Amino acid sequence: MKLNRFLLVLLVILAGVLVWFETQRYFQPKYRVVFDMSVSDPESWNTLLRNITNLKIALGSNVQIKVVAYSKGLDLLLTKDKDVAAKIGSLEVEGVSFAACNNTIKAKGVTPQELLPQSQVVDSGVAELARLQAEGWSYIKVSNYGAEN
Repeated sequence: MKLNRFLLVLLVILAGVLVWFETQRYFQPKYRVVFDMSVSDPESWNTLLRNITNLKIALGSNVQIKVVAYSKGLDLLLTKDKDVAAKIGSLEVEGVSFAACNNTIKAKGVTPQELLPQSQVVDSGVAELARLQAEGWSYIKVSNYGAEN
């Protein structure tokens, strides 16, 4: 009798765990993409923002996007360009996240308060890229290749 109860309780717990895992998989976006931004070039920034917009159009709500800015790319999140800042704000509202490398912040002698408000500070930009790739995120290195789309 006690063994039957134990097995029943174990079965209910196992079923609950399986349901939890399945719902986690169901609610996770199918695609997770991280963009590597390490250049201080407004043309490359516009390429990045255009690529993110195109990716969101193509994949809809089935994509999670993160931009990791480090080295010279941190300038993206320090920009005074109102159009770029507005586009970043708009993308953040749509769920895109922007990570700023704390190592670069320190090396540049700036403070996190100087970054665009959408910025989330991470300990290391390259470590964040490595962590996300280890979790299965697709990696895209941003460069200005002169594409119009």
